[in-house]
Amino acid sequence: MITQVHREGPLVLMPMDLPDEEFEKFLSDRKKKYFPLERIRINVVYIAGLLEDIEYLIFRIDWCHELVNNRQLDLWKFSHLVGLDIKFFHILIRSILDHIAQVIRYMGVKWGEIPDSFNGLFIWAQKLSNPLKKLGSDRLKEIILSAKWYEEIRAIRDNLIHYGASKFVKIEDNEIYFNIFKRTDRQERTGFWYEYESIIKTLNPTLYHGDSVNLKLYIAHYYVKLLILLEDLGPLVIMRVGVAEGIFPVKYVIANLPIIKKWIELLFKKVQA
Repeated sequence: MITQVHREGPLVLMPMDLPDEEFEKFLSDRKKKYFPLERIRINVVYIAGLLEDIEYLIFRIDWCHELVNNRQLDLWKFSHLVGLDIKFFHILIRSILDHIAQVIRYMGVKWGEIPDSFNGLFIWAQKLSNPLKKLGSDRLKEIILSAKWYEEIRAIRDNLIHYGASKFVKIEDNEIYFNIFKRTDRQERTGFWYEYESIIKTLNPTLYHGDSVNLKLYIAHYYVKLLILLEDLGPLVIMRVGVAEGIFPVKYVIANLPIIKKWIELLFKKVQA
């Protein structure tokens, strides 16, 4: 009995009447050949979905800003809604980076030895002496280490989710500004109190307005870094998976939502001024 099963790649014949030992070997050989490719494609799909979530998050922030200008939303509710979006933005970026780590992992020669989170991958790559042997490419190591900015996103996300960091949002001169503060508990003989310290410290000075950061420029700043990372990785993914078109079409991502394109243009003007 022969059963035809169409999975990723060419049509495969699965001989169901083989003895158990031979059938298990057949499945094992097939898994070694196709499993990494399937995992790469699945994670690419996840990345595309999360990029779309960021696009609509950006749309929602802009929409809420418009409602405030039209006096259809008060500043108290606006600050809470945008505060949620600030938290969600960091969660989404962190999730995309972990899926990128999965893509890189399954592109590797010895993918079973490669970490499956971006934090683990970054630390591992720093100590990697022979990228060709493990990753199959020196370029992959360069791409991983080029994303040192992920540490900023990770620290802010972890403080927001795990350590009770506070968000501050305001509108001034029709621009949205924010900051994120982590709380430090102080216990001394004189008593117990909290100290708050900003955890946004490594940005270009032009993004700041006093002690706050321009939210639109901040999102554009990290969105551009993410797209550059995806663009660098894309050609290597194409070579590995063998697809004909780009995996991460940056031009489409930017053109699909004019708002982020506008924010990126504002960022470039601000930085170059």
